Amino acid sequence: MIVPVSIASASGSIIPLVPADYRIPCDETIVVTNSKDNQESATIRLLLGNLLVADENIEREVIVFNGLKPLPRSTLKLTTGRAEGDGHSDFIPRRWS
Repeated sequence: MIVPVSIASASGSIIPLVPADYRIPCDETIVVTNSKDNQESATIRLLLGNLLVADENIEREVIVFNGLKPLPRSTLKLTTGRAEGDGHSDFIPRRWS
């Protein structure tokens, strides 16, 4: 069974990351922004599924970005994606700016 991968948005909806017709492993990257002014941390919830309400999908992994530079809302850009190593794969923070 092929399952799509999404992330939860701050509003509780989903942002598609890997469509159901893609084979995993694949190299997909997503860029998101801070949802509040002066955020010093951000959380990305990786979900299995593509139901429109994030909490109706299966939570696979949680990625926390700490120590972010406080900036106005929608200014900070967070990039995360899939990485492979030692036969194990995880979604990891790639960079923030």
